[in-house]
Amino acid sequence: MTQKRIVVYGYNDFTKELIDLSDKTLFDILVIEPNGENFAKARNNGILALKLSLLDDEELEQIEITSSNIKSFVVASENSSDNLFVTLSARALNPDLSIIALSESEHKNQQFYLAGANIVINPTTICGLRIARLISKPLVVDLLDNILFGSYDINLHEHIIDKYSKLNTLTINDVDFNFFNLILLGLQDRELSDRFIFGTFEQNHRLDTHDVLVLLGRDDDFQGFVNFYA
Repeated sequence: MTQKRIVVYGYNDFTKELIDLSDKTLFDILVIEPNGENFAKARNNGILALKLSLLDDEELEQIEITSSNIKSFVVASENSSDNLFVTLSARALNPDLSIIALSESEHKNQQFYLAGANIVINPTTICGLRIARLISKPLVVDLLDNILFGSYDINLHEHIIDKYSKLNTLTINDVDFNFFNLILLGLQDRELSDRFIFGTFEQNHRLDTHDVLVLLGRDDDFQGFVNFYA
């Protein structure tokens, strides 16, 4: 099966951290960097990179921005105006593209959403929230960090139900997650909305193609679940 690709616009401290933390077995990462010095740093670090500005549609088409193989397009270069323009252009070319944009202020957040970004991240806000939670709930933060970043032998897993899956048309109650030593944290019903539904369901939800299950458990248990319902 062809790996999904993450396209990252901009190479800097933020995107370097993103690339370092990404699971390379799941995603192929392509960096697009207009600045010559930053482009050289990316290449020297062994990262697949192209020196492009993406300020015209031809360059966006060159990186196959309309391809369904692109998992996400991360817009995070050092030039905020270029980021906004690239977001707008990419959305015009691909209405279904998942665009994640890095913003420097609350005012810019709204501009990126209007330009077509699905998710806008403001590092200042996130840092403030993290510090507040470290002060008020340090043990919870430590537990989540260990789960998310692999210090414990359990992980969070995301499973997208495809049209051939045996999970299709089953209800939540039909699936024995305990048998696989997994905990269902919640799901996303793409037909209804992009909203995440936590694991307390008001009704016995029927599973369909493109639903996304979020599960907590060991890697091998999750793989056993995936194989069983393939």
